[in-house]
Amino acid sequence: MNDSSFEDLMDAIESGAATADQAATLSELICSDATFRARYVRYMSRRGQLAVSARRISESVPESERASSSTEVVSTPSLRRRRVWMSFAAMAASAALVVMGYQYFNHDRNGSLVGIEGQQLNTSIAVLEAQDGYWHCPGLNAEVGEPIGPGRWLRLDQGTATVRFNSGVAMKLIGDTLLQIVSAERVLLVHGDARTNVPENATGFTIATAAGDVVDLGTEFSVSTDGSSIDVHVHDGLARIDSAEMASQMVSEGQMFRVDPVSKKIERLPLDPAIPGKAKAPLHIAYQVRAGMLGNQPYPGKVGHDFVVHRPIAVTRLGVFDSASDGLSSTLTCELWRRDTSGTPTEFGDDSGAALLATVVFDPGQEAALVGGHRMQPLKKGELILQPGSYSVVAFGFGTPDPNGNDWEAGWYRAEKRRDDGEQAIEFVGSSRFGAAESEFDANDFPISIDTVFADRYLAGTFEFRLVH
Repeated sequence: MNDSSFEDLMDAIESGAATADQAATLSELICSDATFRARYVRYMSRRGQLAVSARRISESVPESERASSSTEVVSTPSLRRRRVWMSFAAMAASAALVVMGYQYFNHDRNGSLVGIEGQQLNTSIAVLEAQDGYWHCPGLNAEVGEPIGPGRWLRLDQGTATVRFNSGVAMKLIGDTLLQIVSAERVLLVHGDARTNVPENATGFTIATAAGDVVDLGTEFSVSTDGSSIDVHVHDGLARIDSAEMASQMVSEGQMFRVDPVSKKIERLPLDPAIPGKAKAPLHIAYQVRAGMLGNQPYPGKVGHDFVVHRPIAVTRLGVFDSASDGLSSTLTCELWRRDTSGTPTEFGDDSGAALLATVVFDPGQEAALVGGHRMQPLKKGELILQPGSYSVVAFGFGTPDPNGNDWEAGWYRAEKRRDDGEQAIEFVGSSRFGAAESEFDANDFPISIDTVFADRYLAGTFEFRLVH
């Protein structure tokens, strides 16, 4: 696909006129090809400026001419694009923001292998501290605990994710958000919502947008943008909005301002007392996957993940992966084990099953709630309290009718997964495990063969829990 075809495809997506096949083509391109992924973020970066430019053109044309020329504009999209690009070319100063935004996208994910657990980068300036949402696709995602270097692009589809900078700055992404971590002091927000808490030592941290820069002056603030105008809400402290076309605006605690570069207005908005994403659900699901995901492995043996409990939790439900989220055709089983580490907690190959704590069987046609891509059922004997220690969740029975999912080394499902550690009550460890042959189980039927790369390699079993206070 050449640049022109890609531009036409993106135009169709953005206008809402794309077919299902076109949407699938775009998703496949940006998720599998680093070159097209780079083109995608460049397109999204300049979209804000193009929107501003297009609106200015429209507002500069008399109403009578707009009405008479509407058919021509709709029927000649190439002419419309040329007009927009001519105006855009005249906005050299504003375009500098866009150039800054994507000039660092020279290496896909800092040249690293997608999704390697615990990978250390010498250029790290931040880390993904928490995730309670789904990424757009591999290449625009990050793993919890993964170091993040300058120039990294992130695209969150839904939910939340928190990036913690080495300076102590905490940035929470909310909902559909695309941004670039430009440097330790600067982020480019193309569209979406970001709430940022800046400690005193990092004063001056800046969120750049198409409408201007939001500069921290020792504060906690939220920035929301549709790619053109921005809303800035200061929750605590003080911030400044710098725009190339308008005078700077100071925003104090408890104030919210909107900056519109088309009308060249900065207006104060009534304060919305709601703080997005602040409330936390009392229940947590450890391993999660987006609904509708298809399995890729008809492996009937046991597959499992290891975890460590640091604070007491109560397990309320167990779950199994339901490929396509369309109901089970086979009997699947989820088990919860206490794990014996043999005195070597960081070496998982010598672990064994100390005790089988809980088992839930999922039969075809049986009523079981669908949560994300998992079928969930409560434990038969009620809640199970897990004290601090080492444990594993294991599932089996998958096959051709109901395959499980395997990330393999490439991380096929990384953007479709998330994990919830219950405010660090549990820790996801190891690199997953499996067992099919007799030699791959211990005396208690616990899988002892160790896999590679990911602590949550499989779409298989999961569990729901709450904190015990």
